[in-house]
Amino acid sequence: MTPAKLLWRGWFGAFAMGCIASLAMAQSSSVQPPWQQQAIAGAFSPKRSFTQVDRGYLVSFRRVITGGPAEDTIHWDSLTAQGHGEFPFWIKGASGIWLNDVKVTPDGDFLVAGVWGQSGKSSVNNFLSLVDRTGAVLKTKDLGSYEAERVCASNDGNVWTLGEDDGINYNMLRKYSSAGEVLASYLNRASLLSVAVFDLSAHNHFVSKPRPQSSPPGRTFLRCGDEGVGVYIGPVRTWFQVPLVGGGAQSWHVNPPVGSTVMTGILLMGSNEVYASFSAGWARGKTTKPHAPQYGLYLLDLSGQTPVWDPVPGTVSPSGRPFERLLGGDGSGFVYMGVGDTSKDGTMLLSWIAR
Repeated sequence: MTPAKLLWRGWFGAFAMGCIASLAMAQSSSVQPPWQQQAIAGAFSPKRSFTQVDRGYLVSFRRVITGGPAEDTIHWDSLTAQGHGEFPFWIKGASGIWLNDVKVTPDGDFLVAGVWGQSGKSSVNNFLSLVDRTGAVLKTKDLGSYEAERVCASNDGNVWTLGEDDGINYNMLRKYSSAGEVLASYLNRASLLSVAVFDLSAHNHFVSKPRPQSSPPGRTFLRCGDEGVGVYIGPVRTWFQVPLVGGGAQSWHVNPPVGSTVMTGILLMGSNEVYASFSAGWARGKTTKPHAPQYGLYLLDLSGQTPVWDPVPGTVSPSGRPFERLLGGDGSGFVYMGVGDTSKDGTMLLSWIAR
C-alpha cells in the first residue's frame, strides 16, 4: 500500500448523469416524468440503514455488528459503472461495533464512523476509519471521548464529522486533515442547549442507554458540497454552513416549509445552494380538517431577511404522486425516490430529474 493510498485524497469526480442540458423542471403543479429511471435490486434492506447517494454510489450499512465480521456490513451500488458489492468491517479486539455513518471519499474508498467495545469492559472506543471496497481497513483514528455521528469527505481532501463529546463546552463539527489532525472545529454544543439529547449514536440507541421517551423532532444531517460543508440540525431548525475556502461560517434559523414537515434528505451543491426533501403527514392548515400527506423538493432561499424553503416547481405534491425523498445528486440533477418506489424484495427504483 503506497502512502498516497493512505491519504484521504482530492476530488473523485461527480458521477455522470447523461445528457440533461435540454431538460428542465417543468413549471407546473405536478411532478413531471423523470428523464431517467433505474431499478437497483438489493439496495434497500430492513437490516441496514436507509440507502443514500454519495459520490456516485448508493451506500447502506448495518448499524450493529456483534460476534465477528458480517460479510454484508456495508453494501454499495455504483451508479456509473453499474457495479455493486458488499464487504465486512471489523476492528481487531472488538466484541461489538456500532456504526453511525458511512460515506464515500473522493478516491472511492469509504469513511466509517462509529463505536466499538470489548467483552467485559463497560467503556467503548470512538473511531473513524478509512476502508477500501474489499473491507481492508487502511487506517483508523481513535477519537477519544468525541463520538463522530455523521461524516463526509470534502473535495479538498479533508474529512468532516458531526458528533458529541462529554459536557457541553465543545464544538460538534470537526474538520480533519488526511493525516487525522484536527484542523478546525465549529458549532458549540452550548448554543444548542434547547436539545437535551440528539439520539444520533447507534451505540446509545441500541445498547448503553434506553431510548428517550420522546426523541427530538426533526432530523440532523451533515453534507459536504463542492464549495462548502453544511449541517442541518432539525430539532432547532438550524442550517449551519462553512465555506471550504476562507472563513465566514454562518448559521441561519429556518422554519420548515409547511406545518409539521420533517426533512427526509438534503443536498448542498454550490455556494448557498441547498436543496431538501420534506414529508408532512396530516399537517393542518387554516381549517381543522387535516390535509393528505405532502411530499416535495425545496430550495433554501437565504437572500431575504428571513430564510425560507421555496418549493421547486413540479415536485410538491400530495401522497400518491412520484416525488418522495431526495437521495443525492450531482452538479446538474437530483436522484430521488418516488412514493412506493421500493418493493418488498428490496428492488429500489431511482429517478433523475434535471436541476
